[in-house]
Order: sequence, then C-alpha cells, then structure tokens
Amino acid sequence: MGWIKCLILECTRKPVKSFCLFLIMTIIFIGTLMGIQVYHSADYSKEKAFEQIGAYILLELKDEHNDEKQNITDDMKREIEEIDHIVGLNQSIVEYAIPVNFLNSKKHTGGQYPDVDKSLYQDYVDLTPDSVIIDANSDCTLIDDFRLGKSALIKGENVSYDNKGIVIEQTLAELNDLDVGDKIILTSIHGIEVETEIKGIYKTKASFDLTQDNMIGEAVFAMSPYNKIYASLEVGLQLYEKEKEELSLCIYVDQVSNVQTVGEEIKALEFDWNKYGLFNMTSSMYGMKCEQIETISNYAKIIYVYSILIGAIVLSLVLSVYVKYYCYDAGIFISLGTGKGRIVLQYLCSILIIMAGSAFVSIVCSLILGQKVVDFLDLQTQSNYIVESYFLNGFEDSYKIQKRVLGMRQYVMFFLGAIGIIMLSCMPLIIELLHFQPRKILEIERE
Repeated sequence: MGWIKCLILECTRKPVKSFCLFLIMTIIFIGTLMGIQVYHSADYSKEKAFEQIGAYILLELKDEHNDEKQNITDDMKREIEEIDHIVGLNQSIVEYAIPVNFLNSKKHTGGQYPDVDKSLYQDYVDLTPDSVIIDANSDCTLIDDFRLGKSALIKGENVSYDNKGIVIEQTLAELNDLDVGDKIILTSIHGIEVETEIKGIYKTKASFDLTQDNMIGEAVFAMSPYNKIYASLEVGLQLYEKEKEELSLCIYVDQVSNVQTVGEEIKALEFDWNKYGLFNMTSSMYGMKCEQIETISNYAKIIYVYSILIGAIVLSLVLSVYVKYYCYDAGIFISLGTGKGRIVLQYLCSILIIMAGSAFVSIVCSLILGQKVVDFLDLQTQSNYIVESYFLNGFEDSYKIQKRVLGMRQYVMFFLGAIGIIMLSCMPLIIELLHFQPRKILEIERE
C-alpha cells in the first residue's frame, strides 16, 4: 500500500478521532499564537521604550551636606571616558530665568488663555509669566530633546562646554527679531545677570496646548517648549552660582545591552565609593515608566508556556485512548514486514497532517483575534492613577503598548512550539509501539 494512501486512510478511517484531534490542536494553537502575538507587541514596545529612555548611567554625590568636600573631578571624568562603549558625558542645570532685553512667547496651540490672577503663582519664588527655562549642559547634543529628534537645529551650531553660548527656539527668535550672533541678557532668582551670545536657533516638534487642569495661571507660559533655551554649562553655573564639580555626571552608553557592563567597569575604578552613588538610569526609568509593558510581557509568557504544557498533557491523554487501536495496526504492519521506524514515522506524519490543518485555522483566527487580545490586556493593565497636566506638548503617553503583527520569526517560534507539543504528546504512544512485539500486538482484540 502506498505511503500517501496509508496516511490518508489513517486520517479518514476514524473521523471522530481525527476531528477531536483537529479541534483540540486548534484550541491549543490559538492559545499559543495569542501568547506569541502579545509577547511580540510587548517586546517591540519594550525596545521602543529603551530607545526613548536611552542607555545612560548617573554618577552623583551621596551626601552633599557631608563636612568633607566631595567633587566629581575632571580626572574622574577622564578615567570614565577611557571605558569602552561610552559615547559621552554630560552635566546639566535646569532652572527658570527672567529675560532682561527680550520677551518670552505667549503662543499656545490649543486651549483658552489662562487666568491672569497673580495669586495663582505668587508662592513660586522662581516662576513668573515672563520666565523662560534655562537647560544648561556640558554637551547639548546628548540630551533627550536632540537625541530623540524632538528638537532640531535649523541655524548656527549647538552649544557645549567648549562652545559657550545658547540656542533658542524659532518662535522665540522670531518674536524678538533675534538671530545667530545676537546677545541676550538673563537674570536668575538670585539677582545675578548674565549676558550670552546666541550660537544657534532650533525648532521644536512639541506643541503647547493649555488644559483645564492648569492651576498656575499665566505662569504656565514659563513651561512652554517655545521658551526653552539650551545653554552651555558655563551659563547655568554663572546664573545659579553652582560649582561644576558638585553636579551629577550623566554617562551615555552606546547600547542598552552594554549599560550593565559599563557600570561594572566604572565600579572597578579606584574611586571612594562611600562618597559616590552609581545608578543604572535606563533600568530605573524603565521600571518607573514601563510597568504596564512588563506586566503584559509576563502575561504573554504565561499564555505561551501554559498553552504548550497543558496542550501536550491533553493531547497525550486523548491519544492514549487510541493506544490499542494503534498497536493493533502496528502488529499487522510488522507481520507484513514493515519496520517499526516506518510505522512510527507514518503515525507521526498522520498527526502532522492534522496539525497542519489546525495550524492554518489557528493562524486565520489569530489574525482576527490577536489585536483584540492585545487591546484587552492593554485595557486591563492600565493604571488608575490620573495625572493632571497644566499643558500638553504632544509627547505624552509614549510608553504605551504598541500592537504588532506577527512576522516570520514569530511564526517559526509558533511552529517550533507546535511541533514540541506534538512530540511531547505522542512520546508515550511511540514508546509503546517501539517496545511491543508483533505476536503480542496481534493478540490484541480491536475494540
């Protein structure tokens, strides 16, 4: 009898058995695909979250009030820069300042003009409706706004510790008719006045929509992305009377996968670690902002593993019901001279044919249900914590789960899991077939 004909007969002679196997496999495979679909979406979201967070470590002083002077010195920085995978170091100061010879922007892209009541912001000693934000850095090209493309330089050059000055937003420049090479004057809450040169003009992709939750009135304009001035660190040190050596040091790494290794190498340096703290900010920020992604990822693993394990157990129980039937057929084939290996292979192929049909139906169902399962888990794992924002800038909720369709890698993962289920469930019967002798098998009465 031909090989293919035997396979067809194996699948059609027991239609109830074949249908039961088909139905059970389909349910199991749908569960497996759902797990893969959810995990793929969570894994992609995790990857994107890490891209936004960036790979960086923070070195800072443990206790600024200690009597013994503690500094992050230039010698320490040079030692750190020699470590592989480090792409840059940055120190920063972010504070409010008051414009002296120019005005801040009151432009907003949405919402009503805020309440002009001065009592709303009078308790904030450094915040006024006319303030601007000074974001001073030793290297502005490393900070998130430029690194993530939220802001882009359109004229001039960016600033750093060696290239002293400021870069201002296009809206602010046009309002005050300012250009590269012009000088502006800023004053801090301490009454210190600093004159600095505009080295570049940038354009932000952020918007500025005022919300009904704004409780500080006109002072909200100080938080506008149009009023954000990036400065070299020297400007911040002068305005706010701070020492560079007392500032935390942000250490940027080339890849997230190298953060742990770089951290260990920094820890191996001969610094007085009783004075300094080293923090994996990538991991910390991910833990703070991406709890939902990690929760959904864990659910996906549970769905996938349980589908395989429970599926294998259920299938093995179902197949054990037909053990005498398979042994009877095996006895006939062996008496006709067929080898046990071929009998086992034929048995596996008949199961694989049913599996192929189940897999096809499961894939179709997953294409219909997959996105809905991700949406359901997304809804169930959302935090009930409500954040009230004074304004929206268009970059909110950037760490949510992002739905993805399955690709070739995920389907390979599915088929490997499916074959694993089949092999686990068929193993008891295969062992039974291989150990039975022909005479003993032929004595079995077919039920």
